[in-house]
Amino acid sequence: HLALADPAAAEKELRAVLAKVPAHPNARRQLAEVHTARKETAQAVGVLEKLASEFPTDTALAVRAAEAQLANKGFDAALARFRA
Repeated sequence: HLALADPAAAEKELRAVLAKVPAHPNARRQLAEVHTARKETAQAVGVLEKLASEFPTDTALAVRAAEAQLANKGFDAALARFRA
C-alpha cells in the first residue's frame, strides 16, 4: 500500500510515522504522493512546498513541487518554482 496500491492504508501508516516523527521528510514526501494519487492537489502542494522550502538544494523535490503546482492550476507558482 505504500506503493499507492492502497492509498488509505498508506496514509494511515504515514500518519503513524509522522505522529512519532513529525518532521520525517520521506514520510511527508510519500504523504504528498498519496494526496496526488487521490487527486488532492491542494494538499499535495502544501506538503511539497513546505518540504521544498525546508530543503532548498533538493532539486528533485523542487521539480515535484512545481509539478504539483501545475496539477493544482498554480501556473505562476509552478513557474516561480521552476525558475528558482
